[in-house]
Amino acid sequence: MAETLETLRRKVAELLFRNGVTETPLLDTDRLFCALLGYSRAEIWSRSRELLDEVHVARILYMARRRAGGEPLAYVLGEAGFYGRSFAVNPGCLVPRPETEILVEEALKRLPERGTFLDWGTGSGCIAATLLLECPTARGFALEASPRAVVMAWHNFRRHGLLPAVTLLHSSTCDALPSACMDMVLGNPPYIPTAQIPFLMREVRDFEPHSALDGGVDGLDAYRFLLPVASRLLRPGGWLLLEIGGEEQVAPLRDLEDGLVFCGSRPDLNGHIRVLLWRKGEKMA
Repeated sequence: MAETLETLRRKVAELLFRNGVTETPLLDTDRLFCALLGYSRAEIWSRSRELLDEVHVARILYMARRRAGGEPLAYVLGEAGFYGRSFAVNPGCLVPRPETEILVEEALKRLPERGTFLDWGTGSGCIAATLLLECPTARGFALEASPRAVVMAWHNFRRHGLLPAVTLLHSSTCDALPSACMDMVLGNPPYIPTAQIPFLMREVRDFEPHSALDGGVDGLDAYRFLLPVASRLLRPGGWLLLEIGGEEQVAPLRDLEDGLVFCGSRPDLNGHIRVLLWRKGEKMA
């Protein structure tokens, strides 16, 4: 049955509000409408009396029910924003988050103009893609163990015209890479302690891949693996940059230097420590 845009908009917003899946039900609703109808948010408001046909009504209600069931909006839309660009996402990879943009900003300060980097656990490929788009003379390697995430990363690299600049590796190890071949290793490893997984927000706990979230008993399993790997892969003076889950993880990670020199941390916009930095062979000035 056909409905006006505004009538359906209110119905969807009420559905999302009732199910308590978002603190911004009207914004989520408008994003669904914009994605499906191809309108801007201003057009959603100005065309409120427009009559939507049965096909559009059915599609919007289908997407709304998925969101009302707790599925992340990015998965419902198939898109997520990161560093001012859009990336395709699916449940095989984490939804890109604004906090990870701090990692990219710090990496861009240190990546040589024609440098080579490894993005460990690339997921959607948003980190590697952003570095290559911001530093077009760099060369990237993107490593990912999940088959679904590899497909998504390849799709995003192709979408942004980056296939000639990046090598996508479907692997859980870095054995195929020679020693001292990288100017930078970076990534957003799984850092949530296993016991905390059941207490995450529903849309994270029930929909995002646990392999990209669960960091073991103390959340540091991936870091224990990565530091010696990075020490082998980095050239002298090369950088290791890793996102972390919080300040309580800093002290134990400082003790895992393994041939690298700890060079400090960087906070996110809320003042929480988000990125740790190491350098091979020398301290940061």
